[in-house]
Amino acid sequence: MDELHLANDLAAQARTEGLQLQSTALGMALHTPPPASAVPPETELVQVMDRSGVDEFVAVHRSVFRDGRRDVGAVDHFASPGALLAPNVAAVVARVNGTPVSCAMVIHGGPAAGVYWVATAAAARNRGLGTLVTGAVARMGFDYGADVVVLQATELGAPVYRRMGFVPFTDYQRFLVPWE
Repeated sequence: MDELHLANDLAAQARTEGLQLQSTALGMALHTPPPASAVPPETELVQVMDRSGVDEFVAVHRSVFRDGRRDVGAVDHFASPGALLAPNVAAVVARVNGTPVSCAMVIHGGPAAGVYWVATAAAARNRGLGTLVTGAVARMGFDYGADVVVLQATELGAPVYRRMGFVPFTDYQRFLVPWE
């Protein structure tokens, strides 16, 4: 029995048990560092190195969460100084005319690194900023010694990551357990 069949069986069983599909994400991998992207005019790419950088990272995500009508309080669970300034984490923020508008982070350790929390404010999309920040943290993952950099792509991000050379390897399905 192949792995996809097993995953489909598991998803079918989850539905039978009353779990609801909440979301899906495409697991993608990159085995060589992507080339550096040109930095657009009026844009600067900065590494998050202190509380000020953390605050900019948080500002981008709060904007994206607000625009998506999601709870901005959730941002505090992943975008804190303890998380973003940890020794095995690197993060970047892209600023346009001094305003933080895009960001991403990578968690590295051993032969693999993972890209997380890529975001671009709605008003700044379709300018290559997602590619810019994702490429920067992916290269950092390789610089830290990773042989592969992985991420979980949303439907919006998957085409961007494919153009960067990321290749799909799985499809994650997230289910919610109903509260009784």
